[in-house]
Amino acid sequence: MFKILHISSPDTWRGGERQVANLMKALEKESVYQVLLCPDQAPLADFAREKDFHLYGLQKAGGFSMSWAKKIRDICDMHQITHIHAHDSKAQTYAVTAATIYKNNIPILVTRRVIFPIKKTRLTAYKYTHPHIKKIICISKKVAEVVHNTYSDLPISVIYDSIDTDKLISNIPEHPLKKTYNIPESYQIVGYIAALSREKDHITFIDTAKLMLQKNPKLRFLIVGEGDERANIEHYIARQGLTDHIILTGFIKDINALIPQLDLLLFTSTSEGLGSTILDFFLHKVPVVSTRCGGVEELIVHGKTGLLSSVGDVADLAKNAFLILNDQSLKQKIVEKAYDFVKENHSLEKLGKETLSVYRETATINTKEGFNGHVKISAIVPTLNEERNIKGVIENLSFADEVLIIDSESTDQTVPLAKSLGAKVFVRTFDNFSNQKNHAIQQTQHDWVVFIDADERIGSALQSEILEVLNSQAEVSAYSMKMKYHFLGRFMRFGSFRTKKVLRVFNKQQAQYDGKLVHEQLRVNGKTKLLKNKLYHHSQKDLDGFIKTQVFYAGLKAKEIAGQKNRFLFLKTVFKPPFRFLKHYIFQLGFLDGFQGFIFAGVQSYGIFIRYIKLWNLKQKHK
Repeated sequence: MFKILHISSPDTWRGGERQVANLMKALEKESVYQVLLCPDQAPLADFAREKDFHLYGLQKAGGFSMSWAKKIRDICDMHQITHIHAHDSKAQTYAVTAATIYKNNIPILVTRRVIFPIKKTRLTAYKYTHPHIKKIICISKKVAEVVHNTYSDLPISVIYDSIDTDKLISNIPEHPLKKTYNIPESYQIVGYIAALSREKDHITFIDTAKLMLQKNPKLRFLIVGEGDERANIEHYIARQGLTDHIILTGFIKDINALIPQLDLLLFTSTSEGLGSTILDFFLHKVPVVSTRCGGVEELIVHGKTGLLSSVGDVADLAKNAFLILNDQSLKQKIVEKAYDFVKENHSLEKLGKETLSVYRETATINTKEGFNGHVKISAIVPTLNEERNIKGVIENLSFADEVLIIDSESTDQTVPLAKSLGAKVFVRTFDNFSNQKNHAIQQTQHDWVVFIDADERIGSALQSEILEVLNSQAEVSAYSMKMKYHFLGRFMRFGSFRTKKVLRVFNKQQAQYDGKLVHEQLRVNGKTKLLKNKLYHHSQKDLDGFIKTQVFYAGLKAKEIAGQKNRFLFLKTVFKPPFRFLKHYIFQLGFLDGFQGFIFAGVQSYGIFIRYIKLWNLKQKHK
């Protein structure tokens, strides 16, 4: 099974980011396991959250970033990534840095979208010729030609951008364009959807608009997008006296609601890898007039799927625009052929299958599959409503000889999903954590047991270490490990996480849980040893889930200590919560984990407070 790490560095929503989203949707249909690393405030991150993809966010960085490289290494280990797919130049730099500095030996695929010449510097050459770069995926033949001209020996594949050609366009609500911008109903609208950057050449669009308005004043022109050139574009429009005729809408994310309201796309770019926006117009049967600006010519055949003019040729662009706007038979012929073209050549299904083929071609052999071991391992996962995590954790435990799920009467699809994935499932009414785990241990076939929660992952390095130590026949009864805790989008490095160790690999003949209701401990009769590699713990995706968990634990802990002598209960309620906060946040340097460190310390303190409030309540009931 392929496990893909997509890396995207921009914090914008342009054609490249839309295509990453489209690829992830396409690969999801092919049942490919996917993880996304991008800036945490990027629109692409919002897309991943909405679609419930595995997401890791970081602050946007420059051309070189050790934090991005380190995160790539950690994600690859935790999720046992088989391929890194870098979707832009910076992402490529980060992936190569991870391979160089952190010895992250994962195949790297790079998608190149632009037709700018590749710089001939030592650093750029290193990025492209690094041995882990297994394929350059170009979005057009024109882009592939540029790459080949610089590095003729690089392995190149051409996979065109695609869109969801199966979406029901008739169900998309229309944008109230003419009402919003006070455009008379009888006017035709010519639009340009592109980032406000120099290579998009909005000046030519404006000059073409001016020429067209001289012949037909019943036109309005829309520039949709945002970018660094906005002030210059506004100034130029004003100088040409076109402020009342050309509207800058700013960024509009859902362009599919806008496109049907336009009569024509006037695409005036000077340099384009492909021009994926054109595909949306093809699908909506809105005609396109474009410049001959590179990859666009692989979409538009002049007179068949659109009309083409030379870059900067204002007169010819205006002529072609009027041809389509005024000749309904020509317009109908062009939009029908363009529609058939995009449906046949640029579907998500085609994108997914072609990309999957490249993943197969560049796959490396998993050396762990050939490990010559003979110690049998049983893996146990306790669950309660873990349908989101169950597939990932069972796949993560593929190195074990059996996977056993001990379920606390889930009400979601956890149990049927686990059974369909080949796990043994035992359903038991939950009374406490110790009894639940001890019951599960009794159901295992093998002496050696690995115990993890559904939101934890054993990385590739830890898997190999476990297999190695268990087959070394060492006189050890149990193995502990440190945890790498991922909390609200951040790997925590300080606070109690620096020293916390957990016993998760043990011989069941020499170990048993101690009977505590919560925060149960494994009692081992024999020697224990600390493993070098860490266990990854993915905490709840949202703060509400984390708070609910702490409240649940507080209730169990209150029940556990209710029968004990609890002197100074009032003082403990007053002083223990703030002390827990200070211990984690100040004394153990939790403040170095940023705002997440503050939140964690605060919620932990709140959990201690709830524990003693619940304990007081229990004692009141038994008076």
